[in-house]
Amino acid sequence: MKFLLRFIIIAAALWAGYWFVGASGSKAGFEAWFEQQRSRGMTAEYSDFAVQGFPNRFDAGFSDIFLADPRSGMAWKAPFFQILALSYKPNHLIAVWPDSQTLTTPDDIFEITSEDMRASLKLEPNTRLGLKGAVMTVDRLVVAPTRQAIEPTSVEKMTLAVEHVADTPTSYRLGLAAAGITPAAALVTQIDPERTLPKQVSEISADIAVRFDRPWDRKALEGALPQPRHIEITKVEARWGRLRLNASGALEIDASGIATGEIRIKARNWRDIIALAVSAGALTEGAAGPVEKALGLMAQSADDPEAVDIPLRFEQGFVFLGPVSLGPVPALILR
Repeated sequence: MKFLLRFIIIAAALWAGYWFVGASGSKAGFEAWFEQQRSRGMTAEYSDFAVQGFPNRFDAGFSDIFLADPRSGMAWKAPFFQILALSYKPNHLIAVWPDSQTLTTPDDIFEITSEDMRASLKLEPNTRLGLKGAVMTVDRLVVAPTRQAIEPTSVEKMTLAVEHVADTPTSYRLGLAAAGITPAAALVTQIDPERTLPKQVSEISADIAVRFDRPWDRKALEGALPQPRHIEITKVEARWGRLRLNASGALEIDASGIATGEIRIKARNWRDIIALAVSAGALTEGAAGPVEKALGLMAQSADDPEAVDIPLRFEQGFVFLGPVSLGPVPALILR
């Protein structure tokens, strides 16, 4: 009995020592990261920071956190932010956001509200800390611009996921599922002035694989971000009232961010989609006529004249439908 009691006391003391060493290391690591961002010219501040959770957790909590990059004009602030981890599995993290936060961009300042925004992050158990996978979920997301007098955009439920593809060091599979998307009323009026569509986009989903030039790991956050080199679109789907879109294809991305390849879009009620694209400014009126004529010829040979399979060719920084140029494509560069 004395031996058992002694064993329990020693084990508890060792575990307590492990927790305090781990908590101290965790705190030092976060503080070093903030200091590193400051040395790079960024603003990285908080009013209070602590690591709690004894005996089974390393729970890092930040109060009044503020991150800003003066060069890009991007900034984010929140009343609190938490990064949670089990003490016996420190490479599996849970991030928890507050119900309100502020995102600043060069174009506007957005007030963001939500319910239960959190993410699960799994890292390789080594010093490189390579990304194994992550899942982010959020309910009742509302994004409201403050500089523009327009209504907010909201999403009832959204899930984002990324998974490292086994045996391919720089490839990742990305997934998106969003339901109940309500665009800003001003935007809906612009692209659908006759109000023929419902207020909500029913759903948007995506399944995409991306190969980068470097893996996403600890070093990826210390310098230039990894850049996409190949994009394989297995599925992108959207449903908005009577409109249906389904896209698939593949793109090669060069070092300048220029995409080359083909994406095929299956569109139902394609004439309405062309009209909406013109209203939204995504398609010029000059290009709309040739596009409608080309799709009309395709529809004549289709089983359903209201549904067409549209091949979009990406070449030399432009996107083409057959010989018709639909316009330039922005360079795909992560900054």
